[in-house]
Amino acid sequence: VSLLKCRLLVACYAEVFDEELAAEAHAIIDGWKERELTREEFEMVEHLKSLEENPYPNMDME
Repeated sequence: VSLLKCRLLVACYAEVFDEELAAEAHAIIDGWKERELTREEFEMVEHLKSLEENPYPNMDME
């Protein structure tokens, strides 16, 4: 499955934090486990991980 689709899902997830989007991105990423990741794929995995660990990095928490 394409890196482009994964990028789109992660970009949308970054805007709305809909867990279904993250789950679909993870399904694509899981399909990449049979081989070595490209640099772009690795960056996408790390970006999604970062978003999931800190979903609102620019929000002031009161």
